[in-house]
Amino acid sequence: MGLHVISDLLITLAYYSIPVMLVYFVRKRPDVPLDWIFLMFGTFIIACGTTHIMDVWTLWHPTYWLSGLIKAITAFVSIYTALELVSLIPQALVLPSPAQLEEANNQLAKEVAERKRTEEVLRESEQRWHLALRGNNDGIWDWNVKTNEVFFSARWKEMLGYEEYEISNTLDERVTRVHPNDIECVTKAVREHFAKITPFYINEHRVLCKDGTYKWILDRG
Repeated sequence: MGLHVISDLLITLAYYSIPVMLVYFVRKRPDVPLDWIFLMFGTFIIACGTTHIMDVWTLWHPTYWLSGLIKAITAFVSIYTALELVSLIPQALVLPSPAQLEEANNQLAKEVAERKRTEEVLRESEQRWHLALRGNNDGIWDWNVKTNEVFFSARWKEMLGYEEYEISNTLDERVTRVHPNDIECVTKAVREHFAKITPFYINEHRVLCKDGTYKWILDRG
């Protein structure tokens, strides 16, 4: 009888300690998928541990109906957990292994390094481009015909007497400064170039400066 009592109590102690560790693990790792199955196992193990306590209890108090009820509850939880495992196994099998995760991390690290190298090359290219613009005394503008956004170089703005921040990157900033008597020929030249009538856009017209005067500009594109 002593052997039964000691064994059941030790089994109960182990059964009750396992769910505590499972709950601790789930709380500390909320990123773990399918965390509910750990809680199901915890419930199942607690129920099993309680049956062993009842085995000790019934040695001196034959309340077999209570012992049987706890075993029935344990059986229900056990069967439910087993059935859930049947549907869970296919989901668990598709989870990436540590080796696959490590490979994915390595691939991601390579992509990040490659992106950094690409960004560095672009920065160097942009720096050279800005140096070329500063070395060229022409005013440069770049028009995105889909969005109507326009880049105006600092020299382009300076030629008209404006500071860098005084002109926004919109097409209107250029169009509204063209002399009213020249706007038709400018529009015609752009239209003919888009229609591939002329291989290049070239036009000479007057542009309004900040001080209210007009300056003749040779525009090429």
